[in-house]
Formats: sequence, structure tokens, C-alpha cells
Amino acid sequence: MPAFLDSNVLIYAFTTDARATRALELLHARPTISVQGLNEFTNVARRKLGMNWQEVRDATSALRVFCPTILRLDLATHDEALR
Repeated sequence: MPAFLDSNVLIYAFTTDARATRALELLHARPTISVQGLNEFTNVARRKLGMNWQEVRDATSALRVFCPTILRLDLATHDEALR
């Protein structure tokens, strides 16, 4: 299974932060993300990055292309991760 990315990495990919380059490299590896990560990205994109709703939709669409495996997080997923 490819790497699993946290929402922070998704956010850095859309900034001018020094970590943006590495975040983009990780996205090109087609990692796994979660619906929770997309939700957290949306919150930060609106609140801190100042994206409008269309920009958020465009960004999350791009993330879904780069990250074709998007996991829902539930108790079974949590238990598997701990195992």
C-alpha cells in the first residue's frame, strides 16, 4: 500500500511554504488519504488559506486525482491501523 498522507501534507501542497515541494513530491507517488483528511483540508483552505468555494472544489478534485485511494475512517480502520 502506498504511503498514507495526513491533511497537513495536503495543505502544504497548496501553499508557498518551504514544505510545499516535498508535499507535491509525495502527492505524485499516488498516496492514500482519508475523507477526514479532505474535510480537514477544506476547513483550513477556507479559514486559513482564504480559498473560495470554487478554489476548494478545484483543489479537492486535484487531490482526488493524485490520491485515488481515499479511505473512510471508522472503528474497524482504526483497529487495523493499531494492529
